[in-house]
Amino acid sequence: MSAWGQGVTPRGLTPKASAADYEQNGNAGKLEIGAVYMGRSFSATAADSPKTVLHDAGKFIVIEVAAFAGKTFVGDLSAGEFRLRLDGQKITLTPSSPGLVANSLRNRDMDPQGRRLVYGGGMGGADVMVGQPRPQARFPGGPRPGQTQPVGTTTVKEGASDDWDAAIESAIVEGPLKSARAGNLFFEYAGKMTKVKSLVLEYKGAGGMVELKLR
Repeated sequence: MSAWGQGVTPRGLTPKASAADYEQNGNAGKLEIGAVYMGRSFSATAADSPKTVLHDAGKFIVIEVAAFAGKTFVGDLSAGEFRLRLDGQKITLTPSSPGLVANSLRNRDMDPQGRRLVYGGGMGGADVMVGQPRPQARFPGGPRPGQTQPVGTTTVKEGASDDWDAAIESAIVEGPLKSARAGNLFFEYAGKMTKVKSLVLEYKGAGGMVELKLR
């Protein structure tokens, strides 16, 4: 478990073989984009293990994204090229920086009563009132009530990477893109996801434009 602010940098996630391997995918022109809606949770690879660990994202909506460069693509990939549009044009969110996400999760986890800003619509559809204690797992390492685990993932165990470190480490890496890259985008949203009828991820950048309907 690394100390806060020491040696933690984005390294993203291992991309799948192609954009078609993601739940939602599309061709922007010079880039192919794949995406998975993760709700209020996010996946990260443990530093000392190849296993994927599922973390609590608190007040953030998380989209796992992957970009696959075509032969004619020359340029950078930036988190700022993505937008999350809720219910048509009513609300458009921009990604929060990994540092901001980490700071939010760190302050939350320092609460001695384990209170969480958790809302409905995450994985498992749990709806926990603001200010209540965080639901506990029935056994060490097990899922908390209302939380479901994707196949092949494990929950955070004592001594594992903290949520805040994992948020930074799993974030999409920005900069020149040569082949394929994957990672998480975090969008701050305090509303209830159960009330959101449509959810669209937009990409507009050096690779072209594409919209992926997540809901």
